[in-house]
Amino acid sequence: MAFAVKIGTAAAYALFLAFWMTLCARVKLGRWWENSVCCWLLRLCRRVLRWCWRVLCRAWGALAGFVRGIPLVWRTAVGCCVIGVLLFALESNHADGLLLMLIALLSVAACLLSMQLRRLQKGGEALAAGDLTSQVDTSHMYFDLKRHGENLNAISRGMSIAVEQKLKSERLKTELITNVSHDIKTPLTSIVNYVDLLQREHTPEQEREYLAVLDRQAHKLKKLTVDLVEMSKASTGNIPCHIARRSVRELIDQTVGEYAEKLSAARLEPVVTLPDEDLYCLCDGALLAQSGRPDMCTPIARALAYPGRIASTVEPLDLTSCPTMSFERPDFKRYPCLKLAIEASRSGQGMTTALNAANEVAVDAFLKGAVSYPDIARIVAAVLGRFGEPSVYSLDEILAADARARALAREELKKI
Repeated sequence: MAFAVKIGTAAAYALFLAFWMTLCARVKLGRWWENSVCCWLLRLCRRVLRWCWRVLCRAWGALAGFVRGIPLVWRTAVGCCVIGVLLFALESNHADGLLLMLIALLSVAACLLSMQLRRLQKGGEALAAGDLTSQVDTSHMYFDLKRHGENLNAISRGMSIAVEQKLKSERLKTELITNVSHDIKTPLTSIVNYVDLLQREHTPEQEREYLAVLDRQAHKLKKLTVDLVEMSKASTGNIPCHIARRSVRELIDQTVGEYAEKLSAARLEPVVTLPDEDLYCLCDGALLAQSGRPDMCTPIARALAYPGRIASTVEPLDLTSCPTMSFERPDFKRYPCLKLAIEASRSGQGMTTALNAANEVAVDAFLKGAVSYPDIARIVAAVLGRFGEPSVYSLDEILAADARARALAREELKKI
């Protein structure tokens, strides 16, 4: 019996010594907590809690999406019925305290609703008055009111972009008329002068010379007039485009041949280096299509080497192996982020920086199960509506705009 007790005591000492040596080694390495039973249990609990949280977030997102899909009138009707049932139940049970509390909550909700409606009303009045810089603050709005405020902000941005493009088009037209007025006036004056000379006495040799000048100036005037008409069509988007497969080598040869005399007079010799294989492009003689493979290596290489050029390792586009290309208007209701990207690119680099930052935050939240897929576009739209910095001019300003947009996106995440 005593021998068994000694053996048990020795085994206990050995186990304690092994535990103590292992603990000392872990403490020395700074990893005493890892691979312990308590650590394993806590990790298991954390995984279970994270899984439960993801399930709850997805369920809440699905429920919220289902509720948002119900028309506002029906939601209002159902809400009124539920409130009516609650009031009747509290009155029947003589729960005066709960009844007063419910009435107070409804009163507060009605006041908040009226304040948000007033904010939307002011935003609409500002747009109607022509204030395109007005933005509705949607930071404390929810559900349909928030979406309506974001729509008003999108309308304001769209109208600002449209007005800016219209002014730019008008400026281009004015500059075009100013630039070509002298070119048109020169052949027109020559035609008038030579017609006047033909009406006077002249020899047959002079007549032939005058007619040759008139023919040359008339063709020049016709070309200028046609170019001016085509430019006016281009500004309205009505210029026809007849796509055809043409040789790049032929286009370069034609260009060099057309300007050969001017290059020779300026003592310039064109140096053209072309590969042995034929190069082709899609064009109609005036409009060119610059096409390439949809690979992000190309813009990344351009950005890294700007203003120089480096090889992007992207294979050249083979038009003979490409499928038939067709074009159609994008469905902005189905792809709302595409519309946001187009509007941001028209507004300036500050807005594109904000769009990229907000999109990264929203997508990260979606991958973690914190938001639903349609919430990505809503978060990005809300951030762009609150951002209001269309242009940046330095790397520090870009980084500051990125940080501010990410902070705004995190604020929007807390509201969902």
